[in-house]
Amino acid sequence: ERVLLGRISSILSGRVEVSADAQTWTRISENQELFEGDHVRTLVNGSVLLLLDSGSVSLDKRTQVTLDTGSNVLLDEGTVALDRNANHAGDLHLRVEDYTLHLSFGCAVVERKRRGLAVQKPVGFASLSHDEFGTVLLDTDAGYAIDAEFGKVADEPRAGFIQMPSWAWEARSQ
Repeated sequence: ERVLLGRISSILSGRVEVSADAQTWTRISENQELFEGDHVRTLVNGSVLLLLDSGSVSLDKRTQVTLDTGSNVLLDEGTVALDRNANHAGDLHLRVEDYTLHLSFGCAVVERKRRGLAVQKPVGFASLSHDEFGTVLLDTDAGYAIDAEFGKVADEPRAGFIQMPSWAWEARSQ
């Protein structure tokens, strides 16, 4: 039996699809339930807001994720925005190869790149951990950004003003 993890809260634009096996894709509708192991992808003009117990995950255009568990999401390609507040249970974890972003509260945008990832955290508290090299904290004082290359130690986080993309703000407002 498949474990229910959440639902499609809102299709923000374009076409969004789901697959249980990453081979046979069907179009998603709003309020559709999502299960452990589901793959969700947006096409060239799509964006969508997923609501999980541990937080919300918004997918930008040309993005694909796999729902591993209720708090673990795998970013296969593209860009996602994560949002977590006091109404959600547990931390929200986003896995990208050998890195995992742990979002305790607030919001963050993560872009998977060819050889790594870029994280922007305008508000909240998060950490970026590597399977081998340890953890880097993204403090609560100000916005932070960090770049990481797969198989290498992550750069030090840079503090500064971070502008969230418009699709992420639209999803966050919902």
